[in-house]
Amino acid sequence: MIGCYCERDTIRDRSRWVTDLHDELHVSQLCIPGTHDSGAMHGSAVGAACQSVPIDVQLKLGIRALDIRCHHYKDSFHIYHGIVDQKLTFDEVLNMVTAFFGHGSREVVYMLIKEEGSAKDCTRSFESTFRDKYWNRRPGLFWDPATADPANHQNPKLGLTRGRIVVIQNFDSPQTFGIRFKSGMVALQDNYDIGLGRIDLKCAAIRKHLDLSNANKQSGKIYINFFSAVASNPAIIFFKPRAVAEEVNNTLIKDIGKGRRYGTHTGICFFDFPSQNLIELIINMNK
Repeated sequence: MIGCYCERDTIRDRSRWVTDLHDELHVSQLCIPGTHDSGAMHGSAVGAACQSVPIDVQLKLGIRALDIRCHHYKDSFHIYHGIVDQKLTFDEVLNMVTAFFGHGSREVVYMLIKEEGSAKDCTRSFESTFRDKYWNRRPGLFWDPATADPANHQNPKLGLTRGRIVVIQNFDSPQTFGIRFKSGMVALQDNYDIGLGRIDLKCAAIRKHLDLSNANKQSGKIYINFFSAVASNPAIIFFKPRAVAEEVNNTLIKDIGKGRRYGTHTGICFFDFPSQNLIELIINMNK
């Protein structure tokens, strides 16, 4: 069983797997496959490319957590990975999600939003651009925590968020636009630097976090586990994201899924180049 995407993979349509899940389930109780740097398909030579297929195809494959890195330029958001322009705007990302939802959708997309790099030629803050250009102009697309039960606004139920983007807010703002990334609700593993190639240490960090999420499904915490990593110079020549993903994904896939070591709960897992097999194993843990 292969954990890393290859061009020969058969694409199975998993556009509606969330639809049949119970409305009373909280985010913290779900097993959600996601992509790290979801819009990063360019810059493979410098280690910037993290995905092989665009976001609309990722959603069809079953991905329900997107990691969107926004460079703030001229009061608009452009998708970057580091300094590499991914030739994609945030409006285009939102258009793909809107098209995916269609009419009367019962799906949910969890979107981690982060500012990438320093703002350039802007007249306002990152928060103001997000609110005024995207949040306010697309009424009904984003789930608004201000409308939720105060006891659950940082861990919403599926039934309250269907047909919406739930923002995982990794930027500073007095206004709460979704689940705050830097909060006591989120338990995070993102040890992305493997030095000169210590992939074994990355796998150990992932396993430790999977052990925690597997044992704490009912804790109310949202477990977020990044499987992505990159080596420091000069080892990045040999350990770009794809090479790391091939080893990490193919190692961990053996232990993920019902009846396996991590068969109860994974939380949100962000992958580079995930295969359909890996996505399916996580989806099926929700049954």
